[in-house]
Amino acid sequence: MNFSKNYPLPEFQERRFEKLKQVIDHYPLATIISQTEPYPMVSQVPLIFDQTESKLLGHFDRNNPHCEQLVASNNIYCLFNGPNHYMTPTIYPDRQYPGWNYVAVHVEGIVKPMENEADLEALLLKTAVLNEPPNSGYTLTPNQKNFHVFIKMIVGFEIEIVDIKGVFKLAQDKGQPHIELAKNHLAEVSQKDLTAFLDMLL
Repeated sequence: MNFSKNYPLPEFQERRFEKLKQVIDHYPLATIISQTEPYPMVSQVPLIFDQTESKLLGHFDRNNPHCEQLVASNNIYCLFNGPNHYMTPTIYPDRQYPGWNYVAVHVEGIVKPMENEADLEALLLKTAVLNEPPNSGYTLTPNQKNFHVFIKMIVGFEIEIVDIKGVFKLAQDKGQPHIELAKNHLAEVSQKDLTAFLDMLL
């Protein structure tokens, strides 16, 4: 998976694996894409990184038609979106054009369903451990009511990473002072209260 010659700018291209892994760990909800006709099949699903084998692990509701696609074709594309926002030129001391800053990681992989229920159980427990808020008081265990009924309702899968790259667009082409302004602005707007927006959706 190569970057095109002129896009994105070299300053925005990211290949350092540890940096890419940090994005996946902080923003695990991936958009996964399988090539089908006449349109690609797309699902949103949290993935976790298995560092020991350089794989991504996830699971679907068994009713998701994407489950069948895992058998029909083993090529898959995963997109992890980090923070993003419109960048107003007013944050800079000199005249700039408006832009959109963002962090994203792209993964090409080979996917296959999990065959072993023990592996699926381990995946569920690990996903909960990694994402449960600290001190929430909740721990997922196999002893939870209907756990082994629930596990029959999902399909686990693993993705062998073929290639991985990131696009981190944070004003790196404008110099360090501008990077700091862009970084701080993106961090600030990413913390805004979404209550009114969510209320509108519901």
